[in-house]
Parts: sequence; C-alpha cells; structure tokens
Amino acid sequence: MKSCIIYKTFKDEYKIVAQCETSAGYLLAVTPVFIIPVNCSDEDLFSTILKVLNNSTEKVKAPARDDFPELQKKMLIDLQEKSFTKLYTGSTSCEIRVKDKILCIYPNTLLTAGKPRDGLSWIEEDKVVIEENAVNVDNLVLQVKELLGRKYY
Repeated sequence: MKSCIIYKTFKDEYKIVAQCETSAGYLLAVTPVFIIPVNCSDEDLFSTILKVLNNSTEKVKAPARDDFPELQKKMLIDLQEKSFTKLYTGSTSCEIRVKDKILCIYPNTLLTAGKPRDGLSWIEEDKVVIEENAVNVDNLVLQVKELLGRKYY
C-alpha cells in the first residue's frame, strides 16, 4: 500500500507527507515533507502527490515508543509547524491510499470534536475511489481540491 496525507493550510500552502506502513501495522509519517503554494499548477500538485506516494513504503521497522517524541519534533520542524494541534486547526486535510490498483481519497476530521490533540480520523462516507487506470491530473487534483475545500471541523 502507498499512502500520503495532504494538508491545505490557511496560509495557502499544501503540505504533503508520505506515510509508510510499519511492521507493527500502523502508518508512520516520514520525511521529506513537500510544501508547495496553493496557487501552483494542477500538474505541479499532481506530480508532487505522485512523488510523495512513491516515497511511501511497506513494512518499515516500527520505531521504539521512546523514539516518538523525537520523531514528532523532527516532523513538526519539517512541516514548519509549532504543534500538531496548530496544524490540525489551521488546515484541512485528506489522505490518499493506493492499494490493489485502487486509489482512495479520505477527507479527515478531528477524532474528537473540539479536541485537536486527539488527532485526526477519516470521514469514510465522503471517500472518493478512483480506479488506477483512471488516475490523471484532472480527476485526482480536482477531487483533492474539492475535499480540501470543505471544512469538516
């Protein structure tokens, strides 16, 4: 499976991060983080998404629990954010997953309403499914922009 998360900040930037499936079965955000302006061309957004998805790998070694604070700190630096709470409240986001030649785009919302510290969760009923042979600049970028244009929290 390939996976990434896209944040559209209220500062008019896209922040796109690859997610790797760990040996423990959860997804881990990994660097590099790609930050591009919201007014970029559709082709630039499309190629950046594809580049980030190509950085996503499976079965990476799960970090030790003690390593998470340092990993989160590094990720925040790369995201140019002070905290995940500020990122979640200052952006909209969606996740893209590619598995078995099916691409799914899931918009995110706060896991617990009013509590950004709890993290994000998918909105399953608003997911968009695109067959791999139908993935192109127009439909992928259009769907991503549409979902990121909604405010779910």
